[in-house]
Amino acid sequence: MGYYLNLYLVDLDAVDAMVGSGDQSHIDRIAGECAEELAASDGSCADRIAAGAPTAAEALATVIEGGPFEHRYANDYLDAYESICSVIGVDLDTVWGPFEFDWPARVDKGLTALGIRVGVRMFAGTRLPGGLPDSNHAGFGSWTEQDCLDALQQWEATRPEQRAELDPDVLEGIEDCVAWMREVKRFPGARIAGFWG
Repeated sequence: MGYYLNLYLVDLDAVDAMVGSGDQSHIDRIAGECAEELAASDGSCADRIAAGAPTAAEALATVIEGGPFEHRYANDYLDAYESICSVIGVDLDTVWGPFEFDWPARVDKGLTALGIRVGVRMFAGTRLPGGLPDSNHAGFGSWTEQDCLDALQQWEATRPEQRAELDPDVLEGIEDCVAWMREVKRFPGARIAGFWG
């Protein structure tokens, strides 16, 4: 089975302020700007929806209205949260994957070997943001602006021979991470939000 990681540069405080706000204008804006994505999601989940799962638009409305939530639909709410991030933030135009389950751990081991104190597995948390029910099948996490700036300094302090000791694929994965970190300089105060599934 392959996993994917989607990344956004976003002010998560602004996103979290929408969760539970009950503001219909937020629902209308997100649903309008993500109409194609929501429709595609419904198409791929038709059987689940027929069995009682919420449509993507219904899950989005529930998130912004602040519930009521059903734990069994936690992944749908996480998808809705990602839709909000995609509109409020900037898509890093990065779909990392498909990858094997142990790949992020290998990249993290390489980061640690270089003295870089962030990790890809930070994006694989099971606790959903904004008071949403926890998911057992998808992940979410973020790197703060300071996480990224510190990690960039740590990367710049590494020596070529240190990097050369790493598996070339792992080094390439680390270079991807460094490219993501550099994006925070475009939007002071923003975080890199990652959605793993």
